[in-house]
Amino acid sequence: MESERTENKSSLAEWREVVETVGAFATSGGGLVRIGIAPDGRRVGVRLGRGSLEDLANKIKVNTDPAQFPSIAIEGSDDSAVVTVRVEESPIKPVWAFGRPFKRVGRTNQHVPRAEAQRMTETTTGRTWDALACRGFRANEMDKKAVQDFLGRSGLVARAAPTLLKNLSLLTPDGATCNGAVLLFARHPQQFFPEAQVKCARFAGTTSVRFLDEQTLDGNVLSQLDQALAFVTRNTRQGIRITGRAERESVPEYP
Repeated sequence: MESERTENKSSLAEWREVVETVGAFATSGGGLVRIGIAPDGRRVGVRLGRGSLEDLANKIKVNTDPAQFPSIAIEGSDDSAVVTVRVEESPIKPVWAFGRPFKRVGRTNQHVPRAEAQRMTETTTGRTWDALACRGFRANEMDKKAVQDFLGRSGLVARAAPTLLKNLSLLTPDGATCNGAVLLFARHPQQFFPEAQVKCARFAGTTSVRFLDEQTLDGNVLSQLDQALAFVTRNTRQGIRITGRAERESVPEYP
């Protein structure tokens, strides 16, 4: 039966749930995922094709952060096998799956709240999540315009991106680009962090039944800030005040 350290899946088609469970187990002390076993413990078996296990291992590696490499064993014939995925506890916590941190609580996988995730990261690495290396990011994916815009906002002297990242402590000790740098200066941050978006909406009334305006903002976090303020401006009124010298002054509905 399923427990805090064991989860059953009937089919390899449930690979997304397997990946989440791997992340949850790795955060919470390890465990076993048995594929080909029904939730009630009955053996149903799965059919294995050429490359099935390699495909599963790759999906786990690609969709977890830090990347997980559990051992995978087979019991029975390829026509009706039980696949056992043995997950070891990760030294770095929490482990993320599909851009979300998970932990195992009883027989369920639970999303780790932001504050707890930050505490876990700092405890296990001595660093915040922003300061960890962004896996797979290459220097040529840096947006030069975003760097120049930041320098303009900050009133800093123009400098090359590597120098700026070093001065802002956005490089790891071995020179890798940190997650924070990707959020700030990458051309496509959502390629690495799909959840790094701002969702804006304006509703008619006090319920979310009828949308008057809606926009999902992506790009780097500084551009998202500008876009969010523009959304608010577009959806609020601008008044006019006449000053003592008969000059007009715009007065936003919200300061």
